[in-house]
Amino acid sequence: MLTAIQQHTIVKKGGLIEISAPDLPEGAEVDVSAVLSLSEAEERDDTTYLRSSPETHQQILAAMRNAKEQPENLITFTMEEWNEKYHL
Repeated sequence: MLTAIQQHTIVKKGGLIEISAPDLPEGAEVDVSAVLSLSEAEERDDTTYLRSSPETHQQILAAMRNAKEQPENLITFTMEEWNEKYHL
């Protein structure tokens, strides 16, 4: 009896995900999980998540403009300095 399937598919417009499992009995209850493929996950970075909120995206853009227009206000440090200050 088939109890699990794994398929690769593409997310369609509106977040629609289609899977086909003709060996599963009609009317059966199933739990479905979706995980980004490794290659897709590697392409996404933290900024993708941060930009997903319009408010946060605007704050990031404003901070970038501020840094570009007023570089004298930037504070720079090395990772060693950060680790030393925060004891990481």
